[in-house]
Amino acid sequence: QLGNLNAITANLINNAGLLQALQGNLSVLSSNSAALNVQNVLGSITAGDQLLLSTLSTVLGDATTSGTPAGISVFGGALSARNIIFDSPGNHIGVVADKLDGSIHVAGKSANLSAGSGDLILGSVALSGDPVFSSGGNLDISGLFASGAHFSTGGGDFIALAGGDIVAPTAPVGALIDATNIAGSGGEILLAAGVNFSVSNPGCTVCVPGVDYTVLGSNSTGGSILLSGVSLCTNDNAITLTAAGSSRQNSIAIGDICNCSSGIADRTRNDIFAFAPGDITFGNVLNTGGSITGISLLGTVSAVAGSGFQSFGGSVNLSSLAGDVELNQIGLSAVGGNVELFAGNDIGISASTVQSFRLDQVGGNINLTAGNNVNVGTTNSFTAVGGDVNLLSFGGSITTLNANTFLACADCFVGQNGFDHYDGVQIDLIQPPVICTGGSITLAALSGSVETGTANVFNAKGGNVNLNASSGTLAVGPNNVINAFAAQKDSGGSVFLNGFDGLSVGGGTSVNATGGNVSLTSAAGDVASASNVTLNAFDTSGSAGGAVFFTSGKGDIIVGEFNEFNASGGDLVLSAGNDIKIGSSAFLNGFADSAENDGNVALTAENSINLADGVKIASRGGNVDLTAVSGMIVSAAGNHICTFQDGLGKKGT
Repeated sequence: QLGNLNAITANLINNAGLLQALQGNLSVLSSNSAALNVQNVLGSITAGDQLLLSTLSTVLGDATTSGTPAGISVFGGALSARNIIFDSPGNHIGVVADKLDGSIHVAGKSANLSAGSGDLILGSVALSGDPVFSSGGNLDISGLFASGAHFSTGGGDFIALAGGDIVAPTAPVGALIDATNIAGSGGEILLAAGVNFSVSNPGCTVCVPGVDYTVLGSNSTGGSILLSGVSLCTNDNAITLTAAGSSRQNSIAIGDICNCSSGIADRTRNDIFAFAPGDITFGNVLNTGGSITGISLLGTVSAVAGSGFQSFGGSVNLSSLAGDVELNQIGLSAVGGNVELFAGNDIGISASTVQSFRLDQVGGNINLTAGNNVNVGTTNSFTAVGGDVNLLSFGGSITTLNANTFLACADCFVGQNGFDHYDGVQIDLIQPPVICTGGSITLAALSGSVETGTANVFNAKGGNVNLNASSGTLAVGPNNVINAFAAQKDSGGSVFLNGFDGLSVGGGTSVNATGGNVSLTSAAGDVASASNVTLNAFDTSGSAGGAVFFTSGKGDIIVGEFNEFNASGGDLVLSAGNDIKIGSSAFLNGFADSAENDGNVALTAENSINLADGVKIASRGGNVDLTAVSGMIVSAAGNHICTFQDGLGKKGT
């Protein structure tokens, strides 16, 4: 017990008692090129310093051909030492113990190491094939990188299961678990913390879930995956991270993740998936053959600033069912899928680029949905090609600060020419069929307000722009540009601005509808535009567009100075539940562009109409009507109200 102890066997050791070298080393060795089989049920093997289990032969055979473990097999009991070494180069090592108490060093071809209770600490790992590591307590995988930052499975699977946390506190900078295979599909990467599990076949070299090992679900305490400095990579296979439990403390922090497909055309759908009750923090995530999904029950889903998510052949889905999604300086891109952000509470995004591209008639949408607020900071860019951009708040408000860009381009099928991304020039309507998908931008708050900051740009190429605060106020900031272009007749090209409790448009803002209408409405509040606001609606190819509508159900319509409203091919209608107030030097213009359209201008106020000086109201081909139902019409000096004959000889009154 005070010195070293060596035990040499031809093949098998049965121990139901105690083998120990309390202050020295203990070695258990096989002889004659035989495998080492240790049956240790109810037994304990203990050394003060080093416990070595080794086969004397370098190569004994491959377990996949022999059908039995070819190297070291340990079953049951406890093994304890400062350093526990399993050494069988070129062979499989299978260990299912009640407890492995010490720093584990393993050298072989493949390994399945399991400790039913306590922590499992990897000191060093030298394998050329699949490893499976499982621990009833915490699992420390720092030892994967004892000889370098790059740990390779040789294209095999990497499985790590823990009843507690999975950690790597001493992993070096650039640590990588690499399961790629240049000759075919790489290995699956599965990390599950806070789970109950069973290992039924420690001798498996290519282990099958549900057959050789089984994840039985969350345990009572749950666990976390805390590997912010460790990256994961495979090809043509799945990467799955699960932090089980019921507390926000059960979280995931992971470095970069890559899953590279052999080609986007095969769409093998090899997804990257992460789930945790608590926070999930990603590094860069790339998947060239499937989707990227991160789901938190209670916490925040986020990414390290400067990182990104890129999916080719799938969607990017980041969701927190009761918490937040927060992205700062992030790039998100989905080709052949959608970008989906969902938060039970808030979504916050700033200085980020979000892109979705429709491919083979799949994807192209950007959807941000929050139970509370959607907060868009500054200098964000949203681009949906073949789909729509949708921001939706159920219980809060939508706020976009300054210098954000929103672009949606329809994907249109044009006869035998196939699909073409719409670029803002109306597609020839004479050669059907023309079928367009996407191209709209919607910001909708069902319970709160919608507010855009300064210099935001909204371009809907092939669809509509809809900014809607259905029970709050809509405030469009100064110097915004809002454009909608119809890609086909009577479809798209309109701008709808609605604030139930009031609507305001900041100075210098330009609103243009090509092929559709411009509509500004408020059921209960005022509709107001500051100075130098321009609204244009243009009919194209005989569509039903070209009209401008201002409607306030109970409040005032207030048009700022130097505003210019043009309705080309439709009517210009202002209707107020109280007063209409037109600022100085404003120009309201309606003109017909065909025999079917009149270009009327109508101002109707339940109370009074007040025109400041220098106002011009004109119709080319239609009528001009000003009606104050119960008040007065007051016009200052220098105003012009007139009608003109159009090119077809029509002239109104």
